[in-house]
Amino acid sequence: RPIAWVTTVGSDGVVNAAPFSFFNVLGSSPPIVGVCPGDRADGGPKDTARNIRETHDFVVNLVDEELAQAMNLTSASLPYGQSEIEGSGLSPKRPRSLASHASQIIGRATVERMAIAVNGPT
Repeated sequence: RPIAWVTTVGSDGVVNAAPFSFFNVLGSSPPIVGVCPGDRADGGPKDTARNIRETHDFVVNLVDEELAQAMNLTSASLPYGQSEIEGSGLSPKRPRSLASHASQIIGRATVERMAIAVNGPT
């Protein structure tokens, strides 16, 4: 199945990359993409969600088989401010984009957040 490889840049300038198997393209005009980042074990937002809330900017890249291993490396749970890309062997062409490596399906975006339920145990 397709995997969304979402790249963001935090307010500290660090590039974040995270794979999402739970995503969907919901519309084409305007383009609408839904990704569902969960929360960290302590209940705080994961880096992707935090960065999108702060900057309202993200890029969705698609992963092919050739990039699967690098993508898996970016799923590591690292402290905020540490880039997953550094340990993956990739070097983005420009911030927020893995376009030199993966197929980009959506660039700069307007963000609306919808909280559907509490993640994890209640």
